[in-house]
Amino acid sequence: MHRARTQRLVGVGSSLALALALAGGCGDDTTTTATSDTDVGTSGDSAPSTSGDATATTAGSSDAGSDGSSDATTASSGTETTDASSSDSETTEASTTVDPTDATVTTTAPETETDGTETDGDTETDGETDGDAWSVPACDGIAGAPGIGFAPDEGASVLPSLVPGPPGKTYTHGLVALPAVDTLVMEHAGTVYRSTDAGCQWEALGPAPYAPMRMTAGPGERAWAWSDNADALLRIDGAALTTLAAPTPNILGLGADPDDPERARIGDHAGGLVETVNGGLLWKKLGVIAPIGPLKYRAAFDPNDLDHVLFGTTQLGFVVTFDGGAEWQEVTFLGAEGHAINGFDAVISAADGAVVWALALDVTEADMNPDVTGRHIFRSEDGGLSFSAVVDQWSPNDDVILTNGTRIVAHPEDAEILYFVFGTCFSGYGTNLYRYHAGDQSLTWHNHPYADFGQIAVSPADPTFLYVGIDGDDNVQCP
Repeated sequence: MHRARTQRLVGVGSSLALALALAGGCGDDTTTTATSDTDVGTSGDSAPSTSGDATATTAGSSDAGSDGSSDATTASSGTETTDASSSDSETTEASTTVDPTDATVTTTAPETETDGTETDGDTETDGETDGDAWSVPACDGIAGAPGIGFAPDEGASVLPSLVPGPPGKTYTHGLVALPAVDTLVMEHAGTVYRSTDAGCQWEALGPAPYAPMRMTAGPGERAWAWSDNADALLRIDGAALTTLAAPTPNILGLGADPDDPERARIGDHAGGLVETVNGGLLWKKLGVIAPIGPLKYRAAFDPNDLDHVLFGTTQLGFVVTFDGGAEWQEVTFLGAEGHAINGFDAVISAADGAVVWALALDVTEADMNPDVTGRHIFRSEDGGLSFSAVVDQWSPNDDVILTNGTRIVAHPEDAEILYFVFGTCFSGYGTNLYRYHAGDQSLTWHNHPYADFGQIAVSPADPTFLYVGIDGDDNVQCP
């Protein structure tokens, strides 16, 4: 089944959406309890400290983002897909080295000869590759990895990988298109994969230290994989994986310098920022701790300016810095001044750093009016100093559903466009992939027979071509 709708944002929904939201649950709704403000170390041995969000007014009995099987044989729009067979290859054994001086583990993918082209794990990270520019996939299907799909028309249809995934509940929360031509990396079900032909053929690079992991693209073939609200950290250089010691027991966000592959910053468990300038081997603290109390959600970094960061928290919503944490400012929610707001997640537009999207719950609004949920997507045009609600749960009708863990993805080339997702196996509902356009305030969505899309990436070759991370689930209710 595939359903598509386009509407203007008006009105409020009904009890059907509430049943779906309750079934979907709150997804990634975890908050972090700060334990100390000591100097940053590199042992990475501390266990995460998390607690539930006691102020949320909507709860659920099952995880949001459960999904359908990833071995579907047709695109969700009914378009027939072709299973692309893997080419014959000659593989040599992978190698792993441990350097006790920097607490890192490096895994190099096997040397593989495919279709007469020899590759190895010693890929340069300066982004110099043959070819002038990215291309769209020149294939009828995806081979080599589960948990990934093509959406060539901004989500109107989805062509999934035919590779079966492992049993049980699995996730693709880490998926990025890199500056290196036609190169993507992702993590699915504890394995890191890479494609160098725009997503047609994937190779397994090795195990991830944690699952699921999110990802942040660096320059060239550099990428960072990190565990949301835990302490796993991985550096990806071409086909080489290097496990690093995290500088915090709870990583709340990671930003990468778009020009310097060695430089990155992390939002830590205490509400502070830490920086590395040597590829994650050593980290130092920056600025002052954000004034947001012990309960925190996520840190969002400007893809083009690491000094520009937002921290999400309870009650205040968000705080923002424009100078790398030297000073933090409280944000304003227009029309909701003085309200208690929980700021779950934010994303800063790569196309325009003044545009910030935020996912939040207006607790005061929900407490005052039992007919609304208080859940909104907000938009800022001043870098996150002030926000206005642009999408409301159950508006314009029952199919707009927001949770604490809704995935929000800003279009990297168009600051007017935001994608977001709701998926659940409850009653075989499937996944809604939404597209909001701020220019004309239109919201378009398509329902697909999968339980969730864990991540979305946009092709650098075509702004309407999406890659979707497809989560897996054996739940009998999954579509």
